[in-house]
Amino acid sequence: MKFNVVFFFLALGGMLHFHTASAQSYRYVRTYTEQHGLSDNRVTCFYKDVHGYVWIGTRNGLNRYDGHSFKVYKPTSKQSISNEIINDITGDSAGNIWVATMNGLNRLDHATGKWTTWMPDNQNKQNTLPNNLVWDIELDKNGKLWIASDVFSFASLDYTKNQFDLYDWPGFVKTISGIRTPKGYHSILRFVQSNSDTCWLGTNKGLVMLNIRTKQFTYLGAAYNDQLSDMQYDSIRRKVLLVTEEGSLWEYGLDSGTFNVHQPESEPYPSTHFNALETHEHWLASAGGIIRYGNRTPVRMHHVPGLDFSIPPGGVHRVYTDDQKMIWIGTPNGFSLIDSRDQSLRFVPLTPASDKDGVNRMTSVWYDDATEFYFVTCRNPAGVFMIDKKTGRIQPIQTDASGKRLPECNLIKKVAGDIWLLTSSAVYRYHTTSGTFKPFPTPFDISGVQFTDVLQDASGNIWFSTFGEGVFYYDARDKAFKRIITSTDTFLLRGATALERDISGQWMWVATYGSDLYRYHVQNNSMEVFSESLKHTLYKPLNLVNDLETDHQGNMWAATHAGGVFTYSERLKFFQPFDMMNGYRYNEYLALKKGKGNMLYLLSRKGVSYIDITKPQTEQVIPYLSAFSSFGSFAEVPHRMFYDVQENELIVPVAGGLLFYNHEPQYPIEGFKIVADEVFAESGTIEMKDEGYFQLSLDHKRLSIHFAGLYYGATPVLYQYKMEGLDKDWIQANPLLIAEYQNLPKGHYSFQIRATDVNGVEMARSEPVVFYVQPPFYDTWWFKLLVAVCVLWIVWRVIHHLQNRIRDERILNQFATSLYGKNSVEDIFWDVASNCVKWLGYPDCVVYQHDEKRKVLVQRSAAGPKNPKQVREIFNQIELPLGVGVVGSVGATGKAERISNTFKDKRYVVDDAIRLSEITVPIKIDGKVFGVIDSEHPQKNYYKRRDMRMLKKIAAICAERISKFMTEERLRSKIARDLHDEMGSVLTSINILSKVAMTKTNDIQTMESYLDKIKSHSSDMMENMSDIVWAINPSNDSIDKLLSRMKEFAAELLEPAGIKANFITTEITDTTLLNLEERKDLYLIFKEALHNAVKYSRATQIDIELLVSEQEIILRVTDNGVGFRMNPSFSGNGLRNMQTRADEISATLRIVPANGKGTMVELMKRITS
Repeated sequence: MKFNVVFFFLALGGMLHFHTASAQSYRYVRTYTEQHGLSDNRVTCFYKDVHGYVWIGTRNGLNRYDGHSFKVYKPTSKQSISNEIINDITGDSAGNIWVATMNGLNRLDHATGKWTTWMPDNQNKQNTLPNNLVWDIELDKNGKLWIASDVFSFASLDYTKNQFDLYDWPGFVKTISGIRTPKGYHSILRFVQSNSDTCWLGTNKGLVMLNIRTKQFTYLGAAYNDQLSDMQYDSIRRKVLLVTEEGSLWEYGLDSGTFNVHQPESEPYPSTHFNALETHEHWLASAGGIIRYGNRTPVRMHHVPGLDFSIPPGGVHRVYTDDQKMIWIGTPNGFSLIDSRDQSLRFVPLTPASDKDGVNRMTSVWYDDATEFYFVTCRNPAGVFMIDKKTGRIQPIQTDASGKRLPECNLIKKVAGDIWLLTSSAVYRYHTTSGTFKPFPTPFDISGVQFTDVLQDASGNIWFSTFGEGVFYYDARDKAFKRIITSTDTFLLRGATALERDISGQWMWVATYGSDLYRYHVQNNSMEVFSESLKHTLYKPLNLVNDLETDHQGNMWAATHAGGVFTYSERLKFFQPFDMMNGYRYNEYLALKKGKGNMLYLLSRKGVSYIDITKPQTEQVIPYLSAFSSFGSFAEVPHRMFYDVQENELIVPVAGGLLFYNHEPQYPIEGFKIVADEVFAESGTIEMKDEGYFQLSLDHKRLSIHFAGLYYGATPVLYQYKMEGLDKDWIQANPLLIAEYQNLPKGHYSFQIRATDVNGVEMARSEPVVFYVQPPFYDTWWFKLLVAVCVLWIVWRVIHHLQNRIRDERILNQFATSLYGKNSVEDIFWDVASNCVKWLGYPDCVVYQHDEKRKVLVQRSAAGPKNPKQVREIFNQIELPLGVGVVGSVGATGKAERISNTFKDKRYVVDDAIRLSEITVPIKIDGKVFGVIDSEHPQKNYYKRRDMRMLKKIAAICAERISKFMTEERLRSKIARDLHDEMGSVLTSINILSKVAMTKTNDIQTMESYLDKIKSHSSDMMENMSDIVWAINPSNDSIDKLLSRMKEFAAELLEPAGIKANFITTEITDTTLLNLEERKDLYLIFKEALHNAVKYSRATQIDIELLVSEQEIILRVTDNGVGFRMNPSFSGNGLRNMQTRADEISATLRIVPANGKGTMVELMKRITS
């Protein structure tokens, strides 16, 4: 969470205190407002519960704060707190929170999160909350809740019994109102207890003592008639402290029995003293700020306009100190938080400057062990602040020993036993005896020359750097000022910014602003320059250097204007840069100062950071310095820090004062609680069933765990988390303190959070949050068991099904085998009826045949009761019209039916007896109902799906056998007809010709002609017989065999006639089959077409095309003869025969003649599967 960083009046011990009333400094403080999530800036009260959460009351809601975020409670239409204006908060040992509001007393149950509200009960006035307005509440050591209810009875509540105990305040008021106090409103506003028997009541009319045991009120007085801002009990001094709204502090001594009243004065700003701390000081809220009460005169800490590091404006409503000595300050503009034990950051204001100044007027600081003074230089107002560490007295010095005003002061430093003061135009030395600064004349004491640094070399010479006159030194032996004479001394007339001596003392380093970086060897008077070159392309930033520092290992460090920080190793003879490209926050650094051990501090315009010189890649920022807008000013003005080795403190001049920073921990951080307070998934918040345990379904996509470290101190804390079994290492938490995981596999998990300092040292660790990601239902034991059972059941069912299938297939094969050889429909029907009874176990079976002409179904066969004699005789044979009865309905619709209860079917027709179940299946041939198989049973629901499936297959077998029989019958008839038509006429002609020839025995020539005719007819008869035999042979069913036959015939017919035959075919496979009729008629149409072409066309070539595809067969016979003109109707027998045969095989015949251009005969036949 972001927060406002300010510095606060330092005055803590048991809280914070000073020896004198004018002692003041500022302490780091964080301020929180509505911008950070607080429900309202008007803060009224605080309470820290047993779990570590801090509860904050405001004028618009209750807030629970975990150190990172706020959870707000306000009245709603659902179960909630009764009022939004919070007057006071306390809590019990179970973690329940008690809240006093402007309308009711409330308790939030920690375990359930439910609110309970107490309101006055007019029906039970002896055991009720006295008034809905509750100003103050407190729990005593015995767990009893004490309640101040405005002008009504003072009360206590034993909440374990829900029992109120009332103390008659209105009755007591009657004894003092108008007598000892002014008449009117008498309200108990605040109260404190000094022991288990005595309670002190702070009212708007004075202080009252209550003897709890006797319920006796005693008015003690105090001459005020005002509201109270605060009330506390000082157990050390045995005094009751009251602050009135107008700002007076009243103290009542329990031992003296007297009152003292104070009008606290405001602490001076800027500071006039800097002292040690006092113990056992009380901070009290007041309209003018915070009143500090201790052994000295009370003073008031207040808001300083224009300074964010003072408390917020508007006065203070409440001051609360928790068990960790954290001080919570409630104001009308948010609340401030101070860690009273932490003194790592302190600020002493020396001038009335703003921390938002864009230019830092403070330039340097030095602490002198000999005099025990802090010396601080300032440019505006020009002068030096001397702070006596022993007395805390702050003395500003603005003139030199002669009384002349000091110029703008740039630097103060102890060199060669003297404290030197460098200004914008002169040099001074401090004289300890007189406590004054005396001029140290130089040849360059002119206006506009900025003295920037002073240092002593190994020979005892005092070196000075200036901005404008370069570098010169004072020769200690010759007592004269000298310049360095070298071939590269042009820099001497330019801006020199800093001086530093290496660890050996032989080299003097000189930093400049615009003229590179140099080092000068004192003994041999040689100069070495460090600047950008082809060899050192990274040295360009060394052209602008602000400060130099030698670390404890002898390395030289340079703070540059735009290139970050450089370090030079004498061993490597090379400068290495560290800048923003290496992870540093800035490229401009103003000053450097070595600290304890390997620490090196860096000053930028925005704050202070530090590095470990052994690991310079990582820059650590000192937090909480954002209140200061600028730590720098102009390029020619130095800004130097000081490190106090004895106090282990870094001192930085900034914003008109001094900033003290101690890097060492100020106190051991005791283990604090880290909690995972909310768990979220897609479905919303997940409730933990037990402490730190919950379950999660596997179908989640995202899991978010919000956690908080209930730590409110100033020391920076880093949080890390780890999911055992999933995360290999600890993961750095994001600023929102939310750990997010996605698609966690099933299993048990343990989630933990830990807190570390910036160095990675663990400070606290949470209790593990254990949860279980439930497996998918298919991965649970019960589902696996169910699956195993189901698999076994399925295996059994499959085996059982296969056994039934095998049995059924065997029965069906028996049916099919039994029907083999049956040569009539009657034989087929009787066989089916008897086998249904025999092999299916039916008690009854009747087969009906459809009489299409009469539109009735006639019983043709039966088995069971309808055939008692087991001969081909049906008892009581009946006929059913189509649509009558179940059988008639099936005959009409062609859909099989299974009747479970014939009583419920109005169509049922009784035949020989009433039966309760019936199954009826049609026998369909060519899509038409030919017959019906019907069976009945005396039991309900007897016929199952298996029966329906079996009867349908039996009906199909029956239909196939009948269809085959009928097809064979048609073929027999057709062959007989063909034999009769074709052979009969030929044989008749032969018989007649033979008889005629016999009568012409004397006429040899005539007899021979008749014999030739007999021979011709015999050949035709043999050819026809050959065609019939070829057509009947099933091996000739393929198109390929048909084509071979056609080629043989064409060769026999066309070659003698001198006609060329040209066959055109597509690729033909043996899979293309034709039945007997199709093959025979197709071949005969081809023969007829070829005969006609030979007889009539006078052609020389005939093209024969046989084109076969998956959908159709096309036969074309095309001659190149004379052609003929087509009559409207076929007149020739040959053409009529061709058309008849085409119709019989459902083909299309097309004859296309063209006079003089030949004739085409085309036959198109669709192929059906």
